[in-house]
Amino acid sequence: MYLNDSDLIKACLAGKEAAWKNLVDRYARLVYSVAQSQGLHTDETEDIFQEVFTLTFRHLQNLRHHKLIAVWLITTTTRECQRVRQRMFQAEASDKTIPNSDDVQVWERRYAVHEAMQQLESSCRQVLEMFFREPPMTCANIADQLGVPVGSIGPMRAHCFKKLEAILTSMGTDLV
Repeated sequence: MYLNDSDLIKACLAGKEAAWKNLVDRYARLVYSVAQSQGLHTDETEDIFQEVFTLTFRHLQNLRHHKLIAVWLITTTTRECQRVRQRMFQAEASDKTIPNSDDVQVWERRYAVHEAMQQLESSCRQVLEMFFREPPMTCANIADQLGVPVGSIGPMRAHCFKKLEAILTSMGTDLV
């Protein structure tokens, strides 16, 4: 057991495995608490913990004042947290700027339906737009607005959908 950080670091630099274990044990809670205080998830704090002690192993010989090991670990942990958050931010930004194939298919289908709707006669376009509204209109509301009996809305809607389907098929879309 090493009583002070200077003796512990000297033993680590001399290649004593027990000293490395002691160093990690001594400062593990410090590194974890700094990483957790940054608001990162457990997986990220585990990765940061590993990276901080890997950096410690690589750069310990450069530490001039051995008694400042705690400060060095806090600074290194904070920088690793910032690096991880920056990487996460960049990944989120790239996910938002590059649409996935599902998004592209949805946009293509919406465009095809929009184009097909423009080719419908105005009465069918009006009926279908009433059903596509947010929130959609009820059959009773549509019948009232068009001045037709409620019972005619279902067949009218089916007729207009068949026309829309025919236009989409002629456009070569795979929506139907």
